[in-house]
Amino acid sequence: MIAPSLISILLTIMGAIAGNAVVLAVLGYLGRTLLQSSLSKDLERYKSELKSDADDELERVRNTLTRDVESYKVKLKKSEFLFEREFLAASGFMKLYGDFAPQKSHPDMDWDDAMDMIANNAHFTEQKLDAFMREHGAALNKDDREKLSSAVNMANDLALEMGGCPPAQVNEEASKLYHALEDLRDSLIARVRDQSSL
Repeated sequence: MIAPSLISILLTIMGAIAGNAVVLAVLGYLGRTLLQSSLSKDLERYKSELKSDADDELERVRNTLTRDVESYKVKLKKSEFLFEREFLAASGFMKLYGDFAPQKSHPDMDWDDAMDMIANNAHFTEQKLDAFMREHGAALNKDDREKLSSAVNMANDLALEMGGCPPAQVNEEASKLYHALEDLRDSLIARVRDQSSL
């Protein structure tokens, strides 16, 4: 038989174990509750920070896109303005070119006769080209301005040579001027067509 003192020791130990188990259970419950509460707070704080960062990034992207769109609109307006000026320059030159091109004046007219007409109108051509440069020069690109300036100089030289040079040389210079004007006409038209096809 078990001695009463042993039973009382066992009961005391079992009571202590049971008491400790309850304490451990309560501590476990409290620990789990505190941990869940802390994790929940951390999760909410993380969500809040993440949302704030996302909102800030979204606002930054929105501002960047707005600036880019406005910049593109300004560039588009400038491009439209420049295209309009280039179109007006090309149209104006087409009219001038029609004035410069020799018209058939008799049935037997040949190339030399046509070049004589261009040479005789060299001073008029120079004045018209110079006026065209002053009006439309800003709308022309560098290459076309150089072509136009070269044509003005050719017309001036041709007007000065009219009296003192042999007719063959005058016709050769008139032919160079005519081809320079053709080249400028083609360049202006090509530039307008290239821009309109974009």
